[in-house]
Amino acid sequence: MKRIFVFFFLTAAFVLCAAEIKPVLEYDFTGELIAAKGIYGKPVFRHTPVISVPDTALELKDKNYFTVPESQMFTLKNGGTLHAVVFFKDSNIKGGDSAFDMIFFKHNDFLFGRLCNELYFNMGDGKLPSGKWLTHTSVKNIPLKQWTALTAVVTFTAPDRYKTVLFINGKKVFTKYHRAKLNPPNAKAVTVGMGWGGPWFMNGSIARIMLFDKPISDAQAASLAAGEKYLSKK
Repeated sequence: MKRIFVFFFLTAAFVLCAAEIKPVLEYDFTGELIAAKGIYGKPVFRHTPVISVPDTALELKDKNYFTVPESQMFTLKNGGTLHAVVFFKDSNIKGGDSAFDMIFFKHNDFLFGRLCNELYFNMGDGKLPSGKWLTHTSVKNIPLKQWTALTAVVTFTAPDRYKTVLFINGKKVFTKYHRAKLNPPNAKAVTVGMGWGGPWFMNGSIARIMLFDKPISDAQAASLAAGEKYLSKK
C-alpha cells in the first residue's frame, strides 16, 4: 500500500544532544506528512513521491529523486555534515546500475552513497563546468537490505586541510586527514537519490535526511543514530 505525500512544515527548533546544533535541512519521511525543518524549501521531486508501509518512508525507484530548492550555497568548504537513514533494496556488489545508490550529490562539490559494497564519499573543487574530485573516501561491507544510518562529517582544520569521518549507525568506521583546495559553492542545488549527471540513481527508501553547515561531534553522530526508530529492523 502506498500513499501520496502531503507536505507539512514544522517551525520548532531542533536540539541535538546537550549542545544546540540546528541542521540547515531536515526532511523526516516517517510520519503521515513530510516534516521539514531548516532554511530550504520543500523537496522538488522528478516524479510524484510515494510512501510505503509498514515502515513509513519515502520510496525511491524508477529513477525518481528530488532536489533541495535554494541549496546552491550549501558547501562543505568550511566543514559540515551529511546524514541519512536509508534502506538499500539492491544487493548487487559487482557492477551495473543496481550496484550503485546515490544519496547526496552536488555537482563538483560532494557526493555520498553506495558504490557496490562500499560507503563512498568524495569532495570536489566546486568548479563548473568541469572540476576535480579530490577525496576518495570509502568503507567496505556496508549493510544492505536493512535500515542504516549513514553520516559523513567534514572538519576544516587549516587552509586546504580537512578531516573526514564516516559513521555507520552512529559508530565511527573511518577517519581520513587530507588536503582539498575547495572553491566557493557553485550554482548547482543539492539532489537526493541521483548524481553523476543522471546515471547513478537510488533504489530504496529514505526515512530521514539532514544537512548541517558545521561538523558534528562523535557523540552527536551516535545520538542521531540512537534516535532512529527503524535501525533495529532488518
